[in-house]
Amino acid sequence: MRITMFRALAAVLLMTAVFWVTVKFGLASPHSAQPDMVTSLLVAADEGSALGGRRVVPDTATETSTRPVDSLATDVIVYLAQFGHHSSYGKQTDGRVAISGATKLNLSLSTLYSNYVNNYPCDVIVFYGGDDVLDTNLKKDLERNRPRLSIRHLTDEWWSLPFGLRAEDLKEWRQPAYSVGYRHMIRWYAVRMWPYLTDLGYTHVMRMDDDSYLHSAVPYNLFDFMRRHHKRYAFRQPVVDNNVGLGFFDLLRQHLDEMGTVGKATREKFWENPNFGFYTNWFMADMSFFLTPPVSTVLDLIDKSKLMYTQRTGDLIIQSAMVRLFLSPVEVHWFRDFTYEHTTLGGRTQCPQNGGISRGRGRHSDTDWAGIVDSFKSRFRLNPKCAKMNLIVGDDFVGAKDVGLCSTLDGVCGPFLKDILSGVDQANNAAFAVRASTDSDGRSAAATAGAVETAAPYSGPFDAALAWARGTALKHMPCDDVRKVAEWKLCWPPVQASIDAGACLVYSFGISKRDPFTEFMAQAGCTVFAFDPAVSHPMEWMPNVTFHRWGLRTGLSNPAEETNFSHVHWGSTKDGKYFTLPEIQRKLGHSEATEVTVMKIDCEGCEWHLFSTLSSGVLQNINQVLTELHFTKSLRFTLEKAITMAPRMSAALAHFGFFHFDVNLGARYDREVDPQFTRAGFTEPCCREVGMMRLPTRATRHP
Repeated sequence: MRITMFRALAAVLLMTAVFWVTVKFGLASPHSAQPDMVTSLLVAADEGSALGGRRVVPDTATETSTRPVDSLATDVIVYLAQFGHHSSYGKQTDGRVAISGATKLNLSLSTLYSNYVNNYPCDVIVFYGGDDVLDTNLKKDLERNRPRLSIRHLTDEWWSLPFGLRAEDLKEWRQPAYSVGYRHMIRWYAVRMWPYLTDLGYTHVMRMDDDSYLHSAVPYNLFDFMRRHHKRYAFRQPVVDNNVGLGFFDLLRQHLDEMGTVGKATREKFWENPNFGFYTNWFMADMSFFLTPPVSTVLDLIDKSKLMYTQRTGDLIIQSAMVRLFLSPVEVHWFRDFTYEHTTLGGRTQCPQNGGISRGRGRHSDTDWAGIVDSFKSRFRLNPKCAKMNLIVGDDFVGAKDVGLCSTLDGVCGPFLKDILSGVDQANNAAFAVRASTDSDGRSAAATAGAVETAAPYSGPFDAALAWARGTALKHMPCDDVRKVAEWKLCWPPVQASIDAGACLVYSFGISKRDPFTEFMAQAGCTVFAFDPAVSHPMEWMPNVTFHRWGLRTGLSNPAEETNFSHVHWGSTKDGKYFTLPEIQRKLGHSEATEVTVMKIDCEGCEWHLFSTLSSGVLQNINQVLTELHFTKSLRFTLEKAITMAPRMSAALAHFGFFHFDVNLGARYDREVDPQFTRAGFTEPCCREVGMMRLPTRATRHP
């Protein structure tokens, strides 16, 4: 009993000291909400309690797979928590007293909400996996005064060993001190999280660990920053990962050499220091990057290799390699304007082993920063094992060597950080922060009134075209049943509904000599009109299919480029006839009011002309549009199209959203891209296959 009382008293003193330091040195606002934190720590100190121990009953209500009913957000912050002791590091301390996973999580959530979420609301999900259990009282404590927070249990579908591996083989794997659960965590953040969150309708994610802390207010909406500046990945702490294991780099090198999807210069720069990376205890990502080839192809290869289990190859090096190989530096951002801590203590010593506190630029005076450094060091003064620890102490960091030696431009990571930090990038960062700081609640007037904010004006000549290349030009529309029909993807439920009603109508532009998509849709019961100016078929080509040797034109004053395009593989277009889409509809006896179930357009480059000249009214009764976007010289993509037509195309299709977006590498002879477009940030070759669906009436473009 005396021991329990001593632990409780120590926990109260710890919390009082932490709160005083955070207020004193600006690590949190003195008015920040700290809901029942002292009580939480007090209860957690008793290892037999609901917070500190594991004698609890799982709350089955947390196992739902659906999002909150009122949540329409596309942004989410995620945790992967352990409520008891760490499965690999065992009992944890903060450097002085014992602290449970639940206590750390509660403190982390408090700093997150007070310094970010309360000002810029978004969904927060705390995941937990395996045999970890969540007590009802703990659940209530975590959710108290934290709107939009939900807790989810990862079932075996997401938290299990790959086929052929057994938990009892752990002792034979590299570094067996790292538990099976730890390796599940690696797989979750490297491979499995992306489809899980995307299926819930999210497009962008921020990760926090249960021992990650935001120690200063974030002055603007980080997700908005990512979208407005077309950033697809962001990090806070750079590092060199020398704990990769055997086989990973060999596997990666072989794949890159065989596939040829990464340019020679990029590969050479990567292999100069393949271990350079980004600590993934905090990152932000546009999830479509990890879900589309060539990245998804490499991730699948890594997953099948089982190296995350047998070699403990971490999500840090896996994510970092994908980012460095398949994104240009302008698509990656290093956030440095908020103070962030993630410190891993050694399991045996309980001294800083990895990470530390990274100072946010402009967030603390030098005097206050000196106090933060002293407070950090004081945690370990009474631990004799930490007496000889070699902390890195600098103007912007205090902590272990791994981050400390990598966080300056003249350090070991300097050459790679300089690539990411361009003058333009810093100017955009500063300008956005100034704009955002004038908006007290982080939302535009339109958003405050309940409308969805439209996209910001394009800040660069190629931004609109890059948005189409990255899948960010339109809002993403969830579809419960996306089916592959030939080489195309369809959102099937509305198609089936139109078939059942006897009203399925399909326009299929670009069919060549044979078109399995057209054949399938006709056999499914749709009325199909097929068009191609380069081939000849009978008008009554097959049951339910009417063919016309017609091509699409836009009505431009100089139609030569549209009507005189011939290709060795697709034939000559000189004998075809060309009409605008409204003209074709009139010739068919249709009108703009005719409901079209699906319009498929594969016209080898004409899509830029076509969609940039159509009014939204012409498309108002077309339910789904399938097309392929071409970005290479041989397929008629020019800098003029990138600059002038891509923004117009975005406007014409503003009432559509993506339900499918994928990269098509194209033939090797169709991969040459204008160097100016490549320098602007285009990284992947050839083409994008997209499926677009008409949005509900009130929806608008993605902000």
